[in-house]
Amino acid sequence: MNGSGEINNSLPSTRRRFLKNNFNDYCEGSSLHGVKYLVAKDRPWIERCFWIFATVLSFAASLYFINRVWNKWNNSPVIVSFSETTTPVWKIPFPSVTICSETKSRQSVFNFTMYHHMNDSDLSDEEIKKREAVVMTCDPHIYNKGNDYLDQFSIDFMENVASPFDELAWICNWKQRLVPCENLFTPIMTDDGLCITSNTLNHDDLYAGYGLNSKHLKTLPKSLNWDLDNGYLDNSKFETYPQRVLHAGKKSSLNIVMMAYNKDLDYSCRGAVQGFKVLLHNPAEIPRVGERYFRVPLNQVVQLAVKPDIMTASKTLSGYSPYERQCFFQHEKQLKYFKVYTQRNCELECLTHFTLKECGCVSYYMPRSNDTRICGAEKKSCVETVIEKMVENEITSLNSKNEKLTSSCNCLTSCSSIQYDAETSQADFRWQKLMMAYKSNTSNLDLEGLNLAKIIIYYKESQFVTSYRSELYGYADFLGTCGGLMGFCCGFSILSLIEIIYYATIRLYNNIKNNKLYGTPSKVKVKAAV
Repeated sequence: MNGSGEINNSLPSTRRRFLKNNFNDYCEGSSLHGVKYLVAKDRPWIERCFWIFATVLSFAASLYFINRVWNKWNNSPVIVSFSETTTPVWKIPFPSVTICSETKSRQSVFNFTMYHHMNDSDLSDEEIKKREAVVMTCDPHIYNKGNDYLDQFSIDFMENVASPFDELAWICNWKQRLVPCENLFTPIMTDDGLCITSNTLNHDDLYAGYGLNSKHLKTLPKSLNWDLDNGYLDNSKFETYPQRVLHAGKKSSLNIVMMAYNKDLDYSCRGAVQGFKVLLHNPAEIPRVGERYFRVPLNQVVQLAVKPDIMTASKTLSGYSPYERQCFFQHEKQLKYFKVYTQRNCELECLTHFTLKECGCVSYYMPRSNDTRICGAEKKSCVETVIEKMVENEITSLNSKNEKLTSSCNCLTSCSSIQYDAETSQADFRWQKLMMAYKSNTSNLDLEGLNLAKIIIYYKESQFVTSYRSELYGYADFLGTCGGLMGFCCGFSILSLIEIIYYATIRLYNNIKNNKLYGTPSKVKVKAAV
């Protein structure tokens, strides 16, 4: 064999021996638990096998637990918990109150029951149009064939025939002071017909463009000191808009007395139940009274003890995608019609788009552009079934693997939200006896067939606990958990990692350099080869 062959055969063997010695050196001096027993001298092989098994098992266990922590962090990075401190009621706006009457067509103005049972041939074109307009606010089974679309005349008639403002809000008492009801409430067109609402955002603060019944909402004050994500500004005055109260209880309540006359009650449009519907909602939402409400019967007093349900979010969640945290911050989701994103506003806008697609028009209460058609009586059945179709489409899109079929709404909840729940109590309202006891002058009031109802709204407690959406694990928490698991199972730490890098680089290089293992082969070996 020639010299170069012996050198090439002996050099790899020398490297292997050197690497083995370096590994033994690391194991003997390592800070990791159990590693030194792997290279212990003069010990039976069964002991080394035991420690090899124990070491591998410990590392495998730590990796298994770390993988579970990673999956939990990756799949559910957000946790909802209770805030550590309570929130006073003056930090949130008083609930917006929307009131609707069950009477959609006053019999004294337009006898819907009579016209509903008459044939078209017995009615004039104007009477048919009026009947079709009222039908849109009636129960779903009240259906008349007619025009596909409503015009402005029909919309105006729906407002004129509804219960007037001074009956929906006859007497108003705000924080134990009588105030003109027009200072608190404004008309608004909802899915339950013409209603009145209070403490709602101005049209320009709420809508991004054309909106719903903007001629009324534009009369409301501008909101300069409050938004849904940040609440009131620290330097804002107490008397601001949206309005708020300082404490709970009846002294900081809103009282409204409503009226309805027997001659105006209609039982064909909405059935046997008469009275009023009341909805509590946050100022940034358009009320949808037909979905959820409190009922106030005639000649009854209803008290609502409000319990706010508030969700806030940590700013650190902005680093996650909306689908990981399952909510949208205000700047992340832009709606076509609304400036303020809430889940209910998004659902209303989505319903509007879906109705326009399915029916070729939108319902009278939906936000719309000036050139959008409003569905008439002929389209009522289509409008009534749109919600079910939209939900079915949403479920199909979520369950389908077809990439072309996507979610139609994508209306996640807001990261910061306010809802108002309430406990109710009810009693008879003997207003006639009260007027007699006070010897009230009722000469300017028509008492024949008069029915009154009253609602009292106040906070149940001055302090309440909010919910807080935050990271389940931050980066520091995740690293701390992983380090704890590695330390628990193996005694592993950052210094242990640095130690491995040190033995694999600096220490190995210095040992190689000092021993000249990879230098020029010794002269003895060269001569022997020759």
